[in-house]
Amino acid sequence: MFQGLITVAKKLYKQDNVYYIWVTIGTVKRKFVLDSGASDVLISEESEKDLINSGIIKKTNYLEPALYKLADGSIIQCRRLILPTIQIGNFIVKNVKASIGVGNASLLIGKSLLDKFKKWTIDNESQILNLEK
Repeated sequence: MFQGLITVAKKLYKQDNVYYIWVTIGTVKRKFVLDSGASDVLISEESEKDLINSGIIKKTNYLEPALYKLADGSIIQCRRLILPTIQIGNFIVKNVKASIGVGNASLLIGKSLLDKFKKWTIDNESQILNLEK
């Protein structure tokens, strides 16, 4: 666990009023949408295959499927797993719950990762995500 107050500022990339952030899962680096309204991290089936091929996720990482309510109100069932490590800046967060989107779903950073931090804020002027452990 962390000792004392540790913070990191991570540059966000804005496109079409959406913030994106580069995240590394194991050794696989991807650009994710920062979505504080999403309950979990969401990876695509393509990213899942890359993580399997890299040996980052294994059968033991999988959880029971769950139902998720989308922004349009529809409900879908998604497969779920625990991601062993996610790195944002200098922070490495372990055992983060994620769901797997169908097809080429958007990659989302949701509350299952953000809630692992004591505090997080977005500086809209400088487009910086501040994370505090």
